[in-house]
Amino acid sequence: MKNKYVKRSRISETKFREIVKLFSLDLEAEQTAQIVNLSRNIINKYYKAFRQRIVELCKENSPFTGEIEVDESYFGANISIKITREMLIKIISPLHKHSLEKILKNI
Repeated sequence: MKNKYVKRSRISETKFREIVKLFSLDLEAEQTAQIVNLSRNIINKYYKAFRQRIVELCKENSPFTGEIEVDESYFGANISIKITREMLIKIISPLHKHSLEKILKNI
């Protein structure tokens, strides 16, 4: 039961490849554990290692280095919604309807 991908691994290379395949299919650890017939904690350990390795590779291949500053960015249009008195009255419970109408008269 030798695994050339992980040192001192207690799982076979075949199961490890299956875990990688299921990780790439975006299955949850619990689902993968049932399919591979291993503990969910073991699967979580491998999933965490995969994610850490992905982060390392992304940092190595990133075109950005050092500190990045963003000024005056456009993050989409401002959406304004006009809420009418009738809408507010429908939202608030009917018990407070009369007191709400008095307050809204001043707006």
